[in-house]
Amino acid sequence: MPLLGRESQRDLDRVERVKRWMAARTPYAVVSAAAGLMAMVDFITVVIGVIAGIVAMVAGRRGLRELREKPQLLGRRLCIAGMAMGSLGLALSVAVWVYFR
Repeated sequence: MPLLGRESQRDLDRVERVKRWMAARTPYAVVSAAAGLMAMVDFITVVIGVIAGIVAMVAGRRGLRELREKPQLLGRRLCIAGMAMGSLGLALSVAVWVYFR
């Protein structure tokens, strides 16, 4: 969907590709990756880094469990990447908290 102007067929095709991509993955994988990225980027604010890191690890674990139950879904690498980024962001947040304490 364009920000300004008319929708083109290319825009509509892109929207459909994203919908198919999201439908093929477990939602926990996407949440885990997004929260993990937030934990890594925002570790300096300690509270957000800790909360986002915990959310990333919990969502990644639930995503891996859902992938075992429903093998037709995708998203294993997103879950693992989200958990890794979340734990790194959590560790950096704790290190910043200890350093400035």
